Amino acid sequence: MAASPNWFMPWQTKQQRESTGSGFIVEGNRIITNAHCVADQAHVMVRKHGDPKKYSAKVVAVGHECDLALLTTDSEEFWEVCRLCTRAWTRMRAGVLIDMHAPV
Repeated sequence: MAASPNWFMPWQTKQQRESTGSGFIVEGNRIITNAHCVADQAHVMVRKHGDPKKYSAKVVAVGHECDLALLTTDSEEFWEVCRLCTRAWTRMRAGVLIDMHAPV
């Protein structure tokens, strides 16, 4: 849910709206997405590709200049499969490294 500020009447906000975006999981239980996806957000939810369950997320950092945002979620269930992918990635020693992180 997002509500842009009303610059002419700061005590009011504009109508709430929903939006979607994409992102990817990086090391340290973090998710990278676009900053415009979380701009003016009141509540952020994330889900993994192919999984209908949504998890509440927190915005850790936003860089509007580069249009990137860093998110995290406290849900251990969300990160369960991701840890398995990270372990498989770190076991690959020789040859070409393939990023096996699950898409969000």
